[in-house]
Amino acid sequence: NAGERVEGYTNLLWTLWTALGLGVGVSAEAWAGFWGIACFAATLALLARRGWTIARAAGVAWPLPAAAALAAVHHEWTVFATSGLETAAFTFLGVLGYMLVAPARSESAAGAPLSAPTWGRIANVLRRPVVRLAAAGAVFALASLTRPDGVLLAAVCGLWLLAGRDVRGAIAFAAGFAVLWR
Repeated sequence: NAGERVEGYTNLLWTLWTALGLGVGVSAEAWAGFWGIACFAATLALLARRGWTIARAAGVAWPLPAAAALAAVHHEWTVFATSGLETAAFTFLGVLGYMLVAPARSESAAGAPLSAPTWGRIANVLRRPVVRLAAAGAVFALASLTRPDGVLLAAVCGLWLLAGRDVRGAIAFAAGFAVLWR
């Protein structure tokens, strides 16, 4: 606004991340553009993985990760991925948090493989529901630091856990969230 000297922002984590890029000598535009595209690609990978996991569990021989394919061709999503804004990072954190809160059946089963070469030790640790839900809480805290509406996503997930009578999981989720918000 003309004459105003105050500049505000609601994307603290993205602003700090962009400042890191400036600190290492990369222009803000190049840094934010690169990371926006990287977060978009990571979100597509998460959606594809979920699609393949669900299709495998259903016994589909040639699974098509429909969500990933549709996201990849969605005009506005690709525009925001390349805009340098925090949208792609927020979306990545939201999808990752959701996948941690509500894993596909074959990913949450204690004995089911999670492609050990890809996930390694992290996958083994995340198979424990309490640890996985605490990690989900931390991811949603990061999403909330990226955009304030991340708090709404976290609240919905916490309520969903409580509605499923998973009090222990909801406490772990809240603790993971609170660690970054204390």
